[in-house]
Amino acid sequence: MNLKGIIYCAPPKITARVIAAILALLLALAAFKISDSLIKADTENEDPDAVESEELNGGKETESPKRDVFNAEGAISVGAVVNGSSAFLCNLTDSTVIAEKNCYEKVSARDATVFMVALTVSKAINEGRVNLTDEAVCPASAAKFPNYKLSEEVLPIGKRMKIGDILKCMLYQSGSSYAYTLAVHISGSEEAFVSEMNAYCANLKLSETSFVSCTGDEAVSGTISAYDLAVILKAALSEPIIRGIICSDDMITVGYGQSGSVNLVVKNDFFESYCTESQAKNDGIIGGKVGAFGYNRWSAILFSRDGKDYLSLVLDSNDAFADGLMLYTAYVLSVSGG
Repeated sequence: MNLKGIIYCAPPKITARVIAAILALLLALAAFKISDSLIKADTENEDPDAVESEELNGGKETESPKRDVFNAEGAISVGAVVNGSSAFLCNLTDSTVIAEKNCYEKVSARDATVFMVALTVSKAINEGRVNLTDEAVCPASAAKFPNYKLSEEVLPIGKRMKIGDILKCMLYQSGSSYAYTLAVHISGSEEAFVSEMNAYCANLKLSETSFVSCTGDEAVSGTISAYDLAVILKAALSEPIIRGIICSDDMITVGYGQSGSVNLVVKNDFFESYCTESQAKNDGIIGGKVGAFGYNRWSAILFSRDGKDYLSLVLDSNDAFADGLMLYTAYVLSVSGG
């Protein structure tokens, strides 16, 4: 018996229900085909790279890093005039970016790590966990670092020194025993201290920065960008302890050498080796630090002009100090008529 025969034999109410069900089924099928066509059309118009990116992120849209401290969108691009791989010139007082080059590019953190160590030590002091007058002992394991000999004369294994003096020596000079001694004394181990450093970085919303050591050991130094280093320095320079050290050209006596026969006098190597007295006076240089990324160098120079602080950063340059000074001269002094 065909459908027509069933309809004639069935009661009127059942016939109506069968017809209604068939119509509903046909409408549902039609709606499904329309929806499927729309999905296909939408998929064809999608950016394949965006789809792949979404799949790699578990179906979630990738968000741009949130950068709350500086906005580099309107900054002058100085790619053609800076030898370094990245650079950052900013007004620290109002957090405006003047010029930049690849400021979000990751590079090896190495001895720029010293600033994050100083900031983490300052945090421990502010929290009352340690005091500047507390004494710390250089652990035997400090000798494992390649650049231990750079600080061995001042802080050899087993020597006790005040935390305030170790902090000054660390920011004045190079050498792993300074940072390592502070890390072990404050957190119990280098690993625990590095965890504190990275937690602090997370609070500062640093997207390109991650540390795996406190000494900037070349083999395991972590990563950083010019932008992130500027954020770290802005935070560090807001701490009177750190600012006072970075901007000081005083010589300090830190005790006796291993022979016990002479007092050791330590001076800020930035002012001793890079910044002359006339530069400090004429160019407004008030502090800074220069370091090495292997054979390439980086510099962080702090300037003051008309009641405002400026920071010039250059990373991975064969003459980072000259590049940093040139940036400030060309884009701050020349513009303001200095």
